[in-house]
Amino acid sequence: MTKPGKAPAPCGVAGTSPGASGKVGGSCAVVAPKVGSLYRWPTMVASPLGPLLNGRQGPWSTNKNRLGQVLDDRWTLEAIVGQGGMSTVYQARDRDGGVVAIKILHTHLAEVPSSRARFLAEERASHQVRHAGVVAVLASGESEGVPFLVMELLEGETLAERLRAGRLEPTEAIAVAVGVLEIVARAHDSGIIHRDLKPANIFLTADGQVKVLDFGIAKLPHDATGYLTGEGAELGTPEFMPPEQAGGSDHEIDARTDIFAVGATLFYSLAGHPIHHARSSNEALVAAATRAVVSLSEVVPDAPDALVAIVDRALSFDAEQRWPNARAMARALVATLPASERASLGAFDTSPTLPETSPRSPRRRLG
Repeated sequence: MTKPGKAPAPCGVAGTSPGASGKVGGSCAVVAPKVGSLYRWPTMVASPLGPLLNGRQGPWSTNKNRLGQVLDDRWTLEAIVGQGGMSTVYQARDRDGGVVAIKILHTHLAEVPSSRARFLAEERASHQVRHAGVVAVLASGESEGVPFLVMELLEGETLAERLRAGRLEPTEAIAVAVGVLEIVARAHDSGIIHRDLKPANIFLTADGQVKVLDFGIAKLPHDATGYLTGEGAELGTPEFMPPEQAGGSDHEIDARTDIFAVGATLFYSLAGHPIHHARSSNEALVAAATRAVVSLSEVVPDAPDALVAIVDRALSFDAEQRWPNARAMARALVATLPASERASLGAFDTSPTLPETSPRSPRRRLG
């Protein structure tokens, strides 16, 4: 089967053990390992934080000042590997010599309850989903009142980075989508809706696994704070949103919201552009809320009919017309492949509760 990478070559992952789940093919997917841009914070269409920043020092001026800092007398921050509007990710060295990623909330957001809650949602999601395709949160703590997460350090590239080299072939796009759907199915079993699935939040590791990143705006069960959800709050990325999410109807968001986003990601992977043509995020948001998506066959005429039908169904404007769950969509995708390709991909587990797919380091709370 075509692997989501450049060419087969020896490769490895720092700080993680390969698991059978979420693996694309049977060998390495990416030749040149890259670390960075893998922990970007999810897009927020409208940020309520602008007034809070007036007269405050910007986050970027303090990032480099942390280099060399030792957290909890254990992890030394060595380099910045990614940063966004909410957090910075550092490569850090454990006192035992191991290398990890440490994600630190920007100082000026540490006192904002909604920002802190969203930041810590990643730890909750990792604990609840317990799947090798979710980035492992190994520990958490605080440094001078600012929360941080210790995470496995990934090597490889995001799907967004992979797509800069060009569109995917159908078998490669299917392999990635099935890997994502397996992870999403486990999250849905736990009552978690990701709400921001997109190429930038899908990671292809150097040994051929698929990882889903950034559960920072996930809809979690029993969210007592109310900070992670909210009627009228447009959280996510408009280019990959279904209409109910673009319209801010939180009560309508469920597993089919993520299924639409997987369909939009498949569309982008095969067509090379988003589901709606828009000149800005606001225009994309309006399009997502009001316009049906054109059939994949109109933009990729040579796409197999069976694949077109699967993608078109996932992108139905009416959520009732979409795939009922992630496993049903994954089974349909696998069924489009020849038997030899199915064997290469591996069987998709259809059980309601999937077994643990690889050993996970025990989590602990620090401080």
